[in-house]
Amino acid sequence: MSDPVENPKGYQLSSGKELKDVLPDLLGNEGTVAAYKFNAIKYLTRFQDKNGHEDLMKAIEYIKMIDELVYSTQGFTIYGNNEPQFEVEKTKKYVVRSKQMDNEDDFRYLILGEYYGLTYPVNAYVDDISDVVKFDTREEAEKWTNPLMEVVEVEE
Repeated sequence: MSDPVENPKGYQLSSGKELKDVLPDLLGNEGTVAAYKFNAIKYLTRFQDKNGHEDLMKAIEYIKMIDELVYSTQGFTIYGNNEPQFEVEKTKKYVVRSKQMDNEDDFRYLILGEYYGLTYPVNAYVDDISDVVKFDTREEAEKWTNPLMEVVEVEE
């Protein structure tokens, strides 16, 4: 059964694919985004005079296709509930380090030390940044700073 919004009968190719699925191959991403924008605008401007709710749903479908084409490579897309859904693990983390290099031309970083089973924060030189405490958010890292320390973004 043909769905006029998500699977319109008139756009089915002889190969079984829909036109919207082959446009990136024909026009490239930039051309495809332009085509999808045009269609979204077309349906938005005519919905009150032509097919009402169905045209609004078609416009939304084209906006979702733009979102998927442009932003899915950045780790999130919009789905049916219109909330971003993150698909890939975060790769950026935050560390706390000294604002200036010390005498040894190196930064001091926040690490966790251990003494008789107690864990405590230490600002120390490290040979490998993997030993440094990494935070998921800047706000979380800022809780561990003082006037001589700063938060820096690092790749995981």
